[in-house]
Amino acid sequence: GNSAFNEFGGVNAENYVKENKLTSMQKLQFAKDAAQAVADLHATLFVHKDLRPNNFLVVDGVVKLNDFNRGNFLRWNVTDGSPCGSNPKRCYRLTSPEECRKDTENSLPTEKADVFQLGNFFYFLVTELKYPFGWFADFAYVPAMKHMPKIMKPKHHVLYQAMEYSRDPAIIAIREAMRKCHRSHPKHRASAQEVADDLAY
Repeated sequence: GNSAFNEFGGVNAENYVKENKLTSMQKLQFAKDAAQAVADLHATLFVHKDLRPNNFLVVDGVVKLNDFNRGNFLRWNVTDGSPCGSNPKRCYRLTSPEECRKDTENSLPTEKADVFQLGNFFYFLVTELKYPFGWFADFAYVPAMKHMPKIMKPKHHVLYQAMEYSRDPAIIAIREAMRKCHRSHPKHRASAQEVADDLAY
């Protein structure tokens, strides 16, 4: 699969994208690799909870998932067959809306929180160094309230024109996959496997 544990070699995806001029087709392949890596992880009922670009590795041209220290196995309600979720650690500029909520029925994030973060990775791939909910150097953990309005109701009205109006089929595929990842309500959000399947070409 595309999930790696303590794999040696390669370079993290953040640095790789900064240092290499990727074609749109390479970006699409990276997006598909990343989505499949997350889907493979979720198939084991494990949630990563920290899908930043520097937690993906590029090994021999293939994107693999790494760094599982914040993750945990998803708890399951055997009575109604639904996920129990896990307690969010923090709310910052790359987390999902449900990770920022404290008093609603959707306050406990499930694997769908990873899917939201996967959408952030797609945005990074296409725009190269930019993030949908604000840019702060070195992934600084900024106060949650600064990004709360944007995170709670992501609409992508600030998409770069090159992404919003692109006619490149590869960029369009990534953009539409990102939108499925960034649906505010986790129940309406696609699964990682659905996203990976959509990106297959």
